[in-house]
Amino acid sequence: MQIKKLYYSVCLIFAFFVIFMTALFADTVVLKSGKTVEGKIIEKTNKYVKIDFQGVELTYFVDEIEKIESDGAELKKTDENKDVVLSIIRDAAEYIKIGQLDKVEEVYKDGLKEFPNSALLWASLAGNTLDRGRSDEAIEYCNRALSFDSCSAQAYFILGLVSAKKGDEDKAIQKFQGAIKCDPSFDLAYYDLGISYFSKKMFSEAVDMWVKATQLDKESSMGKRIENTINRNIQNASPSTMIIQKSDSSKPWILLPPLEISQKKVFEGLLLEYKTKLQITGTPDFTYYMNLGGINYYYRGDFDKGLEETKMALSTLINNNDLPEAEKQKHLNYIYRILGDIYLQKMEFELAEQSYHEALKFISKDTNSLCGLGIVNTIKGDFSKAREIYKEVLALNPKSTFAQEALKRLGNK
Repeated sequence: MQIKKLYYSVCLIFAFFVIFMTALFADTVVLKSGKTVEGKIIEKTNKYVKIDFQGVELTYFVDEIEKIESDGAELKKTDENKDVVLSIIRDAAEYIKIGQLDKVEEVYKDGLKEFPNSALLWASLAGNTLDRGRSDEAIEYCNRALSFDSCSAQAYFILGLVSAKKGDEDKAIQKFQGAIKCDPSFDLAYYDLGISYFSKKMFSEAVDMWVKATQLDKESSMGKRIENTINRNIQNASPSTMIIQKSDSSKPWILLPPLEISQKKVFEGLLLEYKTKLQITGTPDFTYYMNLGGINYYYRGDFDKGLEETKMALSTLINNNDLPEAEKQKHLNYIYRILGDIYLQKMEFELAEQSYHEALKFISKDTNSLCGLGIVNTIKGDFSKAREIYKEVLALNPKSTFAQEALKRLGNK
């Protein structure tokens, strides 16, 4: 079960990323931490500076700032050098597009003869070297880049790809986070950080990174790429399933509903969570938490996370005074029933019983909650009560195979 990282054409990605980003820069704020932020200063006081970074307003206090480069010979010289470096990267990009990676390496190395201290060129050379399968050499070039710019986002990104390629996802996460810290707008770093989280089965963290990557993507192609990738994995997923909860063979009269988890369901859950989180523009409402609770419980078998999100849904819904009363009662019934199901899977039968009773306060003919109470009473040994509940279910829904099987198992108990 794997979603592939962007190993291919790393240097081509950098070529267009660096060229595009640099074209936007006007002012440079150099922080005491060593980080530089390039954008357009929109407000400057004796206490703070506000800078427009790709449409995002960032504020830095004066005591954080080492210097601001807006005018003067130093910035002019830097800009002149940057223009030449960008010209070199553009030339390399043309060779990358036609697959002449050996020529790309030649262009970068010639450029480094003229600008040996250019972190951008060293990082770009590292990307080309990684594309050609020379991981250790790519690491060496990244380290050279970092020696000239300790906050080279591109170098950290390449190091993250190298670590992931070697199977060290923990180190990859660290490097991708370093790239993002140096450049909070680096959408590809967010994307591949998400892949590393996914590889460690940290699904919600992965989705959070993909959502951020999509929001930062100026070309509006990231969302389609992510959805297509997940959909391909859904289509190619293994059909095998894993039963989270089985019936107790020592007590065959107890029928517990099985929860099946499969690769396909995991990927379907990823897609649902991605779409759910991508739609949020303000404060999440109860449907947001309700969806996440269902995703973690039903699609992943993560009962604790499912319980946490479903409780948030309940709290948010209770405090919602805008919903029509009938609609609110319908949602309350559903949330309490899901809580009951989760508690049942966690073997917390008293809490499950309480939740099912709460659900029935809002919809008294809810056969799912009634079946939940039938299970709880069977476990408690109150067989007559369980039998009575299952008969009530069949009166409401004569085709309920669960109630039929449950009564059959109870037999003469």
